[in-house]
Amino acid sequence: MVIYETRYENDQGKLGSTKQMFFEIKCSRWQAHPRFKEIPLNNTTTTDVTESDINIIALLIEKSLGEWDPKRFYSTFNQHQKFHLATAYIEDQPVGFKIGYERTQHEFYNNLVGSATDIGGLGIAGRPGGGSAQLVTRTGFFKISTKNTKSISKAMLILNIKNGFKIIGTEPTDKDGIKILMEKKL
Repeated sequence: MVIYETRYENDQGKLGSTKQMFFEIKCSRWQAHPRFKEIPLNNTTTTDVTESDINIIALLIEKSLGEWDPKRFYSTFNQHQKFHLATAYIEDQPVGFKIGYERTQHEFYNNLVGSATDIGGLGIAGRPGGGSAQLVTRTGFFKISTKNTKSISKAMLILNIKNGFKIIGTEPTDKDGIKILMEKKL
């Protein structure tokens, strides 16, 4: 699998260094075909998160964050009930996920987002399931909240801001130093 990244925005991420090269048609053996093949992103969403789903995202968590801490994950998972998990696949391989839960009757909390490191920077983590905003609006929530820690990349912070999140404060932590509190009203 090869994904090409460029400086031009499109629905599949960022497009190549020269737009003409990306879209040009090549001819070989009397047949015309595009230079690059579009790789479709397939999404699955569920509110019934199973052990199998958790095993899939555990691999992505380990790849994107460097470690999978099941004790920490299950301590959060077991405290909440109404979960939503969106997973993105390319050619049947999981490449990104987003998991969140109902924090209050009107607030959805984006708990964890990640993507495979070999395709980082293409906006995959922000796209699984068509985005949280559409889901939470349909289910009656009025806002989405999230926290960014020092261990989360600068790219994730920028992705949240580009997707309409506002910084509403900070919160000190022992492990990561500080959490940036973010919120998006729907």
